[in-house]
Amino acid sequence: MNTSWKNDLYAEYPELFELVDDSSTPLFFDFVFREFGVHRYNVVDGSKLESYDVISFCPITGKKLPKSLRDLFFDEIEALGFTSSQDEGLPAKYKNADWWTERLGMTPDRST
Repeated sequence: MNTSWKNDLYAEYPELFELVDDSSTPLFFDFVFREFGVHRYNVVDGSKLESYDVISFCPITGKKLPKSLRDLFFDEIEALGFTSSQDEGLPAKYKNADWWTERLGMTPDRST
């Protein structure tokens, strides 16, 4: 039976997603890489640059978070001849969670 990745993750980490879904907190979930993180804003030469630090454990419960799929993502797109998630022509599934939900036999969530 296929399950929705979003339902599974929200059920596993409800406290964390409550904070991720609250725009007043710096916590973040990257759907493409399946990473949780903390937003960081840096100013370089007058430009505001946004990045985030990946976290491996839930800051509320201490529970281990799922492994990031960043390395697997880049392995896959490089095998297709791409080097960046911003490359023109990169298949649409690599711009959301579809690429990894397919691999894990899960149902894509069309709200991302």
